[in-house]
Amino acid sequence: MSEYTITVKDAENGISVNLAGPADENSVAYIVAQVVMRFIPEIVKKAAVRATCQCDKCKAAREDSPQTLH
Repeated sequence: MSEYTITVKDAENGISVNLAGPADENSVAYIVAQVVMRFIPEIVKKAAVRATCQCDKCKAAREDSPQTLH
């Protein structure tokens, strides 16, 4: 059985997202972790839209975000 950990932490130039665990292509957990990691760029972009961070990437993500009414 394999176990995988996705760590998200603040970094000086934005955030850091890392996947830890053995590279076991026969493990369903490994495959799920890899699929989750593929969604990280979109998740980060959506989070940047909601954040108040003033870095260039977050500002750009907020500018690209369509405005919606709730």
